[in-house]
Amino acid sequence: MSGFVDECNLHAKGGDGGAGCVSFRREAHVSRGGPDGGDGGTGGDVWLVADRNVSSLLAFKDFPFRRGDDGSHGQGKKKHGKNGEDLIVNVPETPVIS
Repeated sequence: MSGFVDECNLHAKGGDGGAGCVSFRREAHVSRGGPDGGDGGTGGDVWLVADRNVSSLLAFKDFPFRRGDDGSHGQGKKKHGKNGEDLIVNVPETPVIS
């Protein structure tokens, strides 16, 4: 039996950023080698979006933990890590968030 839930707890956390890479370029016939590591990607954010089609907070009663995706790690040859995906959480139009 599904009921109407008008109060709940939500634990939202953005994703962790990826670690950078420490790498040095060393090749023959290259006058100056040097660092060529890439930065890690940023973690995804959590967005609360008001939606007219959501009427209850029932989904948060069973699944109160929401988290953005993590960013991937950097690599050598100046390759930066991929950013994490943002998480969009649909809530009813009139919630009080504190």
